[in-house]
Amino acid sequence: MKRTLTTLMLVILAVQAAPAQIHADLIGEIEFSNDTDDADIYGFYVGYRYPFETSRLRSKIGFQVGQLSFEDPIGTKRFEVLELNHQSEPAKRTNLDLNVRWLNSNEWSPLLYSGNCAYRPNGKWYIEIFGERGVVDSVTSVQLEYLIDTYGFSLDYAATNEFTLSGSLFNQGVSDGNDRTGKSARVVYTPSEHDWLNLQIKARIIDNEFAGIGYFSPDTLTEYFFLIGLARPFAGNDWVVRGLAGPGIQKIDEYGGGSENKPTILMEVKLKGWFTQEFGLDGLLGYGTAKKSSGSDRYLYGHINFVHTW
Repeated sequence: MKRTLTTLMLVILAVQAAPAQIHADLIGEIEFSNDTDDADIYGFYVGYRYPFETSRLRSKIGFQVGQLSFEDPIGTKRFEVLELNHQSEPAKRTNLDLNVRWLNSNEWSPLLYSGNCAYRPNGKWYIEIFGERGVVDSVTSVQLEYLIDTYGFSLDYAATNEFTLSGSLFNQGVSDGNDRTGKSARVVYTPSEHDWLNLQIKARIIDNEFAGIGYFSPDTLTEYFFLIGLARPFAGNDWVVRGLAGPGIQKIDEYGGGSENKPTILMEVKLKGWFTQEFGLDGLLGYGTAKKSSGSDRYLYGHINFVHTW
């Protein structure tokens, strides 16, 4: 913790010394989650982002430092965090986002990464390839030093001005040997005369090779949702609030032949805007009854990002 605070002070001093014409960003971030099993995750970070622009390439590089904590009735695991990130447009209609994150503790210090490349060839298609290495987010899994690698791609197709079709495929490999495959599909309807409203049908299926220790991994998890999305600008269009909510059905097929069907719900609220021309906020608060890596019945999650630009 002492090293983290020292690094934060160095970040602040470096930002204060930066020339005014740089138009860089000072970033503060908070992330959190809580579930029925009293499993909590908290992250607190501060960082600096610097833009570069040439005749051929626009990019931003930056870093964040902070602390990440996993807590549940078993105990607590804390990491000091150092993250380096890079965003750029290497080609026309192409966006690249790369991150490297080091989690440091006395017991275990894994090196993680994430990246995605998005390409929009025209107004109808959107293609994204993504990959990530992360920790399995429970205290038991951290004690066992479980990592999870995810690779996949997604496609969006604007079939008409009102209907968009989306789909994704991905594979996850947990370091305990568990191989997981997933697929999702979504149909989004946005009425042309009411672009503040959208209706969605979403489906997701995840298959696991075996039941892992310390994380939720049934034989098959299947989810179907009907969602309603709303968006409304306010405060002179400086702010936008978005909501997404709706009921669903979740089916859990356990190893050995047992299965469970139950109703579920998903709710999210997003808020984005600027207090001043230099100081803004981007936040998310969500609630659901399914979580990707635990067996909880209730899952509360969110993040808040602050940015100061000059």
